[in-house]
Amino acid sequence: MHHALLSAVLSLSVLFTPFAAAQDASYTFTTSDVPGSISTEATGINDRGQIVGWFRDAVGITHGFLIDGTTLTVIDVPGATFTQANGINNRSQIVGVFPGFLTDGTTFTSIDVPGAAGTFATGINNRGQIVGTFSDIVRGLHGFLTADGTTFTNIDVPGATFTRAFGINNRGQIVGSFLDDIGDPGLHGFVATP
Repeated sequence: MHHALLSAVLSLSVLFTPFAAAQDASYTFTTSDVPGSISTEATGINDRGQIVGWFRDAVGITHGFLIDGTTLTVIDVPGATFTQANGINNRSQIVGVFPGFLTDGTTFTSIDVPGAAGTFATGINNRGQIVGTFSDIVRGLHGFLTADGTTFTNIDVPGATFTRAFGINNRGQIVGSFLDDIGDPGLHGFVATP
């Protein structure tokens, strides 16, 4: 009994150690609001310090943005009335929602899961692997992974009623959230390791 309790306590302390260390660190905060916007949200940053996100302008239209040093670039998918940049890798490839897109700053490529009611690209690693969430009419929300924008792998936590994928690292590990089907009303986070 005592051995099992000690193992559980040690396991929990290992899980929570990174969170305690993050709270103890000192950070310098810099506001990165888009001038003239009514709201701004930064959603991704790469190792070079390039920041992406989205903002609402004075009339309520949502645009994506890239901040590279002191240069602000507005990102609008051509013909779209809504653009939200979510993630950026070290090659300056940006993914986001319009519904789903990939851009290198010049060319825009749609990211659309076949048959989906909506596709939302949220993360990209340095290998160009993209993750996000798509919705279908039958089962709701699913995570996805694509490396080429045409072949998609579903990311569904076993037994979950819906799964959302938000980020992917260079090792291919995917993070996100899910809702289980056992009546637990809360969201749960996950890490999927290949």
